[in-house]
Amino acid sequence: MSDTYERCPATDALVRDDAALVLLDDQLIRLGPVGTALWQRLESPATADDCAVHLEERFGAPDGEDSLDLTRAAIEAMIAQRIVRRTDG
Repeated sequence: MSDTYERCPATDALVRDDAALVLLDDQLIRLGPVGTALWQRLESPATADDCAVHLEERFGAPDGEDSLDLTRAAIEAMIAQRIVRRTDG
């Protein structure tokens, strides 16, 4: 069974074009285009596979890299920043 992820509740967020500022209690996080797309996708729970497909549809497949590995790394970085969490779903 694959892990499922969702974004953590934000105090506030501002999304403009392909960038976002996410406020979590006392922490302000700036997301670039890929992070913003991933954060928006995780408004509802999704697996890393779901997220990788979403990112490939939006940005294309990465050259010489595995998109699922890159997506998992991005999700783990966002978990470390407390803007994404694993769910029970």
